[in-house]
Parts: sequence; structure tokens; C-alpha cells
Amino acid sequence: MGSVCSLYDSAPIPVGNKSHYSSGLVKAPLTLHDFERLHVLGEGGFGITHKARNKVTGQIVALKLIKKQQAGMRPGDIRGIFEREVDVLGGLAHMHICHLLEAFEERDCFVLVLEYLRGGELFDRILKLSHYSEKVASEMVQQILNAVSYLHDQKIAHLDIKPENFVCDLSLICS
Repeated sequence: MGSVCSLYDSAPIPVGNKSHYSSGLVKAPLTLHDFERLHVLGEGGFGITHKARNKVTGQIVALKLIKKQQAGMRPGDIRGIFEREVDVLGGLAHMHICHLLEAFEERDCFVLVLEYLRGGELFDRILKLSHYSEKVASEMVQQILNAVSYLHDQKIAHLDIKPENFVCDLSLICS
């Protein structure tokens, strides 16, 4: 099934220097050196996301790097954004919402290790396939609405719903 990479929930996961968090358990610290960055998936307002491979496990993931130095923002503001995203994503469990696998801090950036979805952005799929059948389109919309409904049930508002913020799996089913 596809997943929607979305934000915002509340189940605090502490974030500290070089610490590594997964399912609320502290493990051996991860660093960016534990990953081979394969290519850039996208760039956003706060950072860049790479397709990457965990050098130990071989798992393919999406690495979201959030730069600590942002124009016009104090470093504490960036830390707050990162901690909020970790809190939110760490507390979500839905088949159509991208899963947070890990979170850690580097000297120059904060890092989110996310589930990797092979199908790319919904926006790019819309451009590539000039026509969707009503059945496929209705399935996509149903999955997106299901994920948004789940977020609302968790008292979370996405605030930036657009095709660029939805990621598809290989079957072109998006969330």
C-alpha cells in the first residue's frame, strides 16, 4: 500500500546530541556515516531528502536532513521544528502515512530516517500519466482522505495538502 508522508502528532520522543531513537528505545548512536546517500529525492523549505542505504542492514530509506542554519531563523527555532516533527511522526501509526524509523542529530543538521516509497511524488505521477481512470483516481483520493481523517482524529492538521507532499508506492497508489 502507499503512504502519505505527512506531519504532526504528539508522543514525545526526546532528541539530543548524537542520540538515536527508534520506537522510544535508545540504541547505539547513528550518524550520517551509517548511510550511503544514493540521490536527492527532493528539497523543501527546511532541508533536503535523499534516497539512502543503511550500510549495516542494507535497508533503503529516505533521509531528511534539516539544516540547523536557516536564513532568518534562530537555531532554537529549527530545533523546535525538528523535535515537533519527531514527536508528530513518531506517534503516528497508519498504513497511508510515511513511518519515522529513526531520528538523530549531527553537528550541522538534524536527520529523520523515513520509510522509503519507490513511486515518487503524486505530482510527478500526475504529470507522467496524463490520464487516470476514475477507479484509480477515486482510490487515491480515498487513501488521502483516510490518512487526513486519521490525522484529524489525532488532533493534527496537515496544513500543506498538495500533490507534491504525497508519495506513492510502486503500484501508483498514493497517500
